[in-house]
Amino acid sequence: MTRTYHIKPQVEVFVGGFPSKCSDYDTCNYQWLSAQTPTVSSITQSNTLLTIAGTGFSTTMNENQVTIGKVATCSITSATTTSLTCTISDAPAGNFNIQVNIANKGLATGTSNSVITIPLQISSISPTQGGAGKTKEFILLSSILLFL
Repeated sequence: MTRTYHIKPQVEVFVGGFPSKCSDYDTCNYQWLSAQTPTVSSITQSNTLLTIAGTGFSTTMNENQVTIGKVATCSITSATTTSLTCTISDAPAGNFNIQVNIANKGLATGTSNSVITIPLQISSISPTQGGAGKTKEFILLSSILLFL
């Protein structure tokens, strides 16, 4: 594809590693509107429940995706155009950045400094007591993964 001067931004598309050709008189016009970009204005955390406020979210729950760090997601339980509620499950304990992706709209802005803390949750310890001077093996069960 030859690069030429255009007033509107152009997009170069590759399919299978080969450049494709635009059908509209050899121009690949592309327009991005900031008004169509989803935004996140706040994230409130209550243990493993997140409430995300913003604009441009989908009311169809499976069209909203909340990613925690690079390894975990948050299951959407409620969705409006201005609010998402999700539950964190099977995520490692620690501090993580959040990304919000809306189908057909892309990544939401306003999440670059958003960090949540996933607490380590211990569900049981066995045995519950032991004596001094003896080595004793114990079992620790947790519902949240811990990566060291």
